[in-house]
Amino acid sequence: MEIITKKRLLIGTIVILLIMNISALSTIAYYKYSAKKHIEQIREKKKRGINSYRGKNYGQRVKKYVRKELNLSDEQFKKYSHLKDINMQKSRDLWKQINEKRSLTFKEYCKEHPDTLLLMQLSEDIGNLHKQVHREMIRHFNEVEKILDPEQKKQFREMLCKMAEHKKGRKYKN
Repeated sequence: MEIITKKRLLIGTIVILLIMNISALSTIAYYKYSAKKHIEQIREKKKRGINSYRGKNYGQRVKKYVRKELNLSDEQFKKYSHLKDINMQKSRDLWKQINEKRSLTFKEYCKEHPDTLLLMQLSEDIGNLHKQVHREMIRHFNEVEKILDPEQKKQFREMLCKMAEHKKGRKYKN
């Protein structure tokens, strides 16, 4: 092989490797920047009190999804929307209380001599609040079923099972 051909081959190889390295470094830099920006967005949402998983319009998205899946009439949707708003407010209040109790638990536990009885009482309180959350959820489902026709009730239960499967990776159907 001639020296000129070898030089061209070597220069071509170097250029290709250089382009690949620049592409790789650009990709790494882009993803690093994207991840940093995403983390900043999550922190900003937390500062504004927006749950990063559910987002600002979670309740509205759920309502639209249920309306579409169950083919609710305008009257049914109005009733469902009202029930959903009540449920979300009650749940929000209960979760706020749970988080306050958790915070008190950690504050007490971090003391040099934590009060074990107080910690046990806080644990009991948190358990009772969790029970209330679940009872509220069941009450809500029962109230929603009251505004549905028999076919919609069947679809509603199937929808709940589908959502539970998706969320937990389990099957709840009989």
